[in-house]
Amino acid sequence: MVIHRSCITTSCIIPRKPLSSTARRAGWQGCIYSLDRIPKLGQIEVIDQGVIREKAEILAQWKQSDSLLRTKPELRGWVADILTCVERLPSTFKLDDMYAFEDELGKKHRDNHNIRPKIRQQLQVLRDLGLVNFVSPGVYEYLGKTNASWQ
Repeated sequence: MVIHRSCITTSCIIPRKPLSSTARRAGWQGCIYSLDRIPKLGQIEVIDQGVIREKAEILAQWKQSDSLLRTKPELRGWVADILTCVERLPSTFKLDDMYAFEDELGKKHRDNHNIRPKIRQQLQVLRDLGLVNFVSPGVYEYLGKTNASWQ
């Protein structure tokens, strides 16, 4: 598996405990990536159940992940977090389904006190990137599950 760089955000990085003061590299602190915090769109499997995937499928998923690079780096964390929530829902979902993630998103983005407007804003960003379609007022469709050959 490769992780597309557009999906590596502060939300998916978990700091490890710094090395003790007696360690040779005292104070050094590593981190780990939490894969469950990275959108599936950005987790590109090269080998699936022991079989190498078709190059065209891998490149199609990579290209779709590339679309996230069109957003400003400082906003990519929000986009990735909203996309991760969208991927946990059925292909067609309601705005109220997204609001169910309000507390979770609030913990990740403690400086933002307007989570619901931010959710709506980021759904518009995902729409502009071609990942979400507005079906009707308050109803959305995630296109990554329905149109991608890489599932």
